[in-house]
Amino acid sequence: MWLPCHGEPLSEAVVHVWRVDLRGDHAALAQHLSPQEREQAGRFVRPQDQECYTISHAALRDILGRHLQAPPPLEFRVGPQGKPSVGTGGWEFNLSHSGRCALVAVSWQRTVGVDVEWIRHDVEILSIADRFFTAAESAELHRLSALPRTQAFFRLWTRKEAYMKATGLGMSLEPTSFEVWPALRVPVDRAAALRWSLSDLEPGEGYAGALVAAAPAVPVQLWDWSP
Repeated sequence: MWLPCHGEPLSEAVVHVWRVDLRGDHAALAQHLSPQEREQAGRFVRPQDQECYTISHAALRDILGRHLQAPPPLEFRVGPQGKPSVGTGGWEFNLSHSGRCALVAVSWQRTVGVDVEWIRHDVEILSIADRFFTAAESAELHRLSALPRTQAFFRLWTRKEAYMKATGLGMSLEPTSFEVWPALRVPVDRAAALRWSLSDLEPGEGYAGALVAAAPAVPVQLWDWSP
């Protein structure tokens, strides 16, 4: 259940996932972005893309400010694989957006990865699965009929993306090197041999989502963001 946040204390014992509606007055939110972010937003040709980028990044800054209890502006650092971080405290975070929905995951001293996907019905599901999924995952999709196959594909895709983002390796991690069906099964992490937890998310009708956190089991708290 997604809850409205009215200034409640944010626990360090859980992973917080924030749902952001990417419709609204993005012009008013642009002032909260860094100059580099405003420049990036201006590069998008479609107004909808500018709007989604502006709202999602303004929401990210506001959400991190609540957790860090720090006034803006926040300074981001980018890791070697392109994953951003903040230099204050031990909060870890990740952002994903698709269509008109964004998800922001925040956790205390646990790396996290989150993904949301707008469920489309014009995707070449089986050819993509044969290329990017393991043989067992692809076979499962081939077994299903059309509608369940579409739902299952985006469920698997968000799980894959969330894990790849949580590791910090992104697309440099081969998606066929681990499985997410029926559960997350990964090789030993070369850096820290971390155990990972996977949670499916329901961002709303027409969307699939997933969260991966570097912990064997962790409670997840769901929030709706509003400016």
